[in-house]
Amino acid sequence: MTKRIVRYGLSGLFLLLWGAPAFAGGLYLYEIGSPDVGLAAAGYAARAQDASTAFSNPAGMTRLKQSQVQFGAQPMYLHVKFDSSSGTTVSGGNGDASAWIPAAGTFIVHH
Repeated sequence: MTKRIVRYGLSGLFLLLWGAPAFAGGLYLYEIGSPDVGLAAAGYAARAQDASTAFSNPAGMTRLKQSQVQFGAQPMYLHVKFDSSSGTTVSGGNGDASAWIPAAGTFIVHH
């Protein structure tokens, strides 16, 4: 038991010290392959109709009558153009980061 504590403790300490800072920017996309996407996220944090409520309203899981598993997938096209200027932290030219990306979600609620 002591060896296990030491081994996991050293592993955890190594992971904490080994990590490098990440400097990034991005978008928060709530398109997670759930039925809420079709409602334009109206009532996103209040509705508790299926297992995807675990993402936006964890307390809503108590309103579900039975255990549920939900899978969802959707293609998404992001049209993102950017200009570098003196206000950005990265040097370089202008660009276009437009691309098709998959959006998906898996949700499980167990009673």
